[in-house]
Amino acid sequence: MIKLLRNSWQFSFAALFAALLLLPGLASAQQTTSPTDGMRDNTPAVHAFTNATIVTSPDSRITDATMVIRNGVVESVGRNVRVPADARVWDLQGKTIYPGFIDAHSRVGMQDPRVDADARGNASWNQQLRAHLRAESEYTSEDDGSDKLREAGFTTAVSVPTLGIFRGQTAILSLGSGSATDRLIKTGSAQSVSLSRSSEFGFTYPTSPIGAIALIRQTLHDAQWHKQAHEVFLRNPAGLTRPEHNAMLSALQPVVENRQPLLIEANSDE
Repeated sequence: MIKLLRNSWQFSFAALFAALLLLPGLASAQQTTSPTDGMRDNTPAVHAFTNATIVTSPDSRITDATMVIRNGVVESVGRNVRVPADARVWDLQGKTIYPGFIDAHSRVGMQDPRVDADARGNASWNQQLRAHLRAESEYTSEDDGSDKLREAGFTTAVSVPTLGIFRGQTAILSLGSGSATDRLIKTGSAQSVSLSRSSEFGFTYPTSPIGAIALIRQTLHDAQWHKQAHEVFLRNPAGLTRPEHNAMLSALQPVVENRQPLLIEANSDE
C-alpha cells in the first residue's frame, strides 16, 4: 500500500528549458478563469527561438537551430524548422537552450505554513493528520524561493507541505513568474508523510517514531474503512445510517486505491 515516490512524471519538454523561464509573456499566455484586469491580454501563445544552440540530451547538441513552442508545449526542434506565421520570433544567436533540473522534493511556496488546518467539522481528531490540504492552496507566492532555484538551473519543482505526519498533497509547479494557479502543472502528485511529528502542535500523541508509524498505519486503515462504508451505503442505503464524511480520510482515498503514491520523509523536524 505504501510506496515511495519516484521521478516518473512526464513533463512537457517546454518546462525543462531554463532559458525560457526568463522570457516575458510565456507564463501569461495560457487560458485563465480570472477576469482580465484592464485591457484585453493579447500575449502571443506561439514563440520561435531561432539561431540557437539547443541541447536536447546529454550527448546531443544542435547548432543554428530553431525551437517552436505553442501554448507552452514544444511543437518542433531542429535546424530546418519552419517559423509559423503567428509566432513571436526570438533571435538567440550565440545563446544556448538547455534542459533544466526538476526538484522532486522542495519547500518552494511553503515558507509560512498554517498551523490551523481549519477543516470546519471535517478535521481529524489529531492535528498531525492534514492529508486534505493541497500544496497549491497553501502556497505563499511572495519570496517563495523560485528565484534561487532558477538561478541554480531548476525549472520545475514539487512543492511539499511541511507540517504534520500526513502533511497534505504535493503539487508540481513551473518556477516561472505568476501565481501558483498559473504555474500549476499537476495537483495531487503525491501524499506527503513524515515519520516524525511536528512540534508546532504541542506535545501530543504520537510522541515517538514508533508512535508515528502506528498512527500512519491506523490512519490508512481508517481511510480504507471510510471508503468502504460510503460504498456500502451508496449501493443500498435502506436501513443504514449514512456514515460520516471526513475530509482528511476522504483525501486518502487515492492512496488506499493505489492511485497516488506516498512521499515519505524520515527526518525529524524537532
